[in-house]
Parts: sequence; structure tokens; C-alpha cells
Amino acid sequence: MAIRRAGKNQTIPFDIDEQGNAVFVAHDLPSVGYAIFQLETVPGQMVSTLRDLPVGSLAENRHFRLRFRPDGSVESIIALASGQEIVNDKGELPFNQLLRVEGQEPSAISAPIPPAIKIKRGVRMTRVTITRQRSAFPLTTFTIYDDLDRVELHNEIDSARLPFAGGKSWHDSYYFAFPFALGTQDLKVLRGGQKWFDRLPDDYLPGARRDSVTTQHLIGMSDGRESVMLAHRQAFHFVFPSYVKARPSAKGAPAELPAMFTGKWPLREATLYSRAFRRGNQADTHDLSVAALERSYFGVNQPNVEIVTVKQVADTTVHGEVSANPLNPRANQVFVIRLQEFAGHAATLQVTTPVKVRAASLLNLTEDRVLETLTMLSRLTVKLKPYETITLRIEIEPAI
Repeated sequence: MAIRRAGKNQTIPFDIDEQGNAVFVAHDLPSVGYAIFQLETVPGQMVSTLRDLPVGSLAENRHFRLRFRPDGSVESIIALASGQEIVNDKGELPFNQLLRVEGQEPSAISAPIPPAIKIKRGVRMTRVTITRQRSAFPLTTFTIYDDLDRVELHNEIDSARLPFAGGKSWHDSYYFAFPFALGTQDLKVLRGGQKWFDRLPDDYLPGARRDSVTTQHLIGMSDGRESVMLAHRQAFHFVFPSYVKARPSAKGAPAELPAMFTGKWPLREATLYSRAFRRGNQADTHDLSVAALERSYFGVNQPNVEIVTVKQVADTTVHGEVSANPLNPRANQVFVIRLQEFAGHAATLQVTTPVKVRAASLLNLTEDRVLETLTMLSRLTVKLKPYETITLRIEIEPAI
């Protein structure tokens, strides 16, 4: 079996996991585009490239060192390039522990059999599998790759084994705890939206609820010196420390108000409590067919400039229609490209687009005023000052 980039003879190192999936890291992909890779197979039984390592609690590659507790929670994740510890081992709860809250009172998830930790090493990846037999939280996997500076985490919950939601509250909530090794002074939550990060609590509006937040694909925390980012697929809901009760009250202690009413900022530790359940009926995106081996839909030819946004122009008025949202809307031929210089050096660059541009102009950031009409369209050229952000409006040739 071999993997090659289409049109090239050089083979790419890869692994085969326990399910028979070929896993590899794709390098040098075109800007805002795609590339095709060819998999060459031979008849025969699937054989995984992952091999068992001696029994232990330590997994490591050139990017990270992971250490686990006997109960399967994470004791330490060290970024080896900087030597920084990512996990707060002294948090309210261990890293990746599943928390059950009955109404407002926390309770334990039973684990009748001690977890089993297995570590496997492949050609370019290392995988840690934590199994908890007869538990409602049966499986966790951590995967680290030699060519990626990140740790992948996968948790599974067996809903058939979850305890009955009854008693005084008649509802349960489940969270995964992620305590990070950041200071509490000047601690900020970085909420990833569709275009930028909100900085909480600085960006809260007066009267806004502060107990939790829902993010698009990324959430982070920063104390002004170090930052940690947690990426996730689809939208997820996170609750902040002190707004969820993580430890049970002492026996005989007086009743307390719900934590969501008593929680407060500044946060007492850098922990994110991630909701353990979300809607799972949203399909992933799959390409049905492609015509070229690789293609860049939008690109720039200067390394110090990035494409921040490509979107339809922010004019939602549909002229000549009874409704602003017609059932059969007209095709939009006008788009906006937002460019930003991020290295502090002026740049003159060419912008490439997937189709021919009929007209182009520079707009102000609110997109309601034309600053300059561009005349060089065959090679769409723009200039940026150091740290400047520009808004480029383009009108493309209509499809025939």
C-alpha cells in the first residue's frame, strides 16, 4: 500500500489504525483550496501499523509529553518546544474527568472496573486508549502526530448506562472538565466566533449572562503571558468555573443557591467545563467529485498577508422582489475579500480568484463607501500598509 499526491511520485508516510483507516498528514495545501491524494492498495488482510508499547502511563513524541493517572484522567501535558505545562493538576477536577450534576449537586460516575490504559506507536502517530468496562464513560483516546503541533481528544459516552435522571431535580447535566495551567490574574476567555475572538469579560454587554458561552469551533483562555486553545467540531457549549458546582457539599451543610446564580468574575481558576452532549444529526462535508488534481480558490502571493474573510457583499436587499428572502433568489455576483497585513511590513500583492473579475474596488470596513476603484483586473493588484486591513469588493463574470 502507498499514498502519493496526485501527479507526483513521492510516497507519503502514513499509518493504518485499528479500524483500517489510512492516516497521514497533508502538507503544503493550496490556499483556500484542495489537493488530491492517491491511495494504492493490494489484496489482503488489513494490518494496523500501531504497535503496543510497554505498559505505562507516559506517551511522548517530539511535540508533547502526556502523563495519565491510574483512573484514566490526565495528570500532565507538556509542550516540549517551550517546556510549558498545559494541565492544571491542582484544579477542582482532573483534566478530562466526566462530571455529572443532578440539578445543582455533583455526583460520581460509577466505574466498577479500574480503567485500562494502552499506548500504541505507529509510523507517524501515537495513540493512547483508555477503556472503562461497564461504565457510562467507556472510552477515551488521545492521539498525537509527529507532524502536527496538537493533541487530539476523543470521548465516548454510553447513554444506555447513564443513571436515571430523577430525585429532587429531575434533570441531569454532564460536563468534561478541562483545567489549564494559567494564572488567574488578568485571566480572559477567548470565544471563537465566525470571524474573530470575543475577549471575555471585556466584551460583555451590560446585563449579559456570564456563566457560559457557545462557540463556533474554537475557545481559548489567556492570562496575558500564555494562552491555550481548545478546538472542537461544530458548535459547543462551555460553562465557567464557579458557575457549575464541581464538588459535593459536606454532610449536613446548609442548602446553597444554584451555582449559576452565585458564580462570579474574575474566575477562580482557568477551567472550561464542556457540555458532554450536543446534537449529532449534522452531517460532515464531503466532496462528491473534483475536476482538477489541486486548486486554490482564493490566494495572495505575499507571505505577510492573510485572507481573513471571503463572503457575499453585505447588502441583503433584493430589488424587485416581494420578499427580502425569495424562494428562488438571484445568483449573487458580488463578493467581499478582507485582507490583513500582520507582520508590520508594507506589501504589494496580487489576489487570485477562481473566476474572472469584471469589476473591483476598495471599500471602507463597514462596506458602505467606495474608497478606490481598481482598474488592473487581469492581475488584481492591491497595496497594504503595515498592519492594515482592507476590504476588497469584486464583481465576477456571470455564469453562462
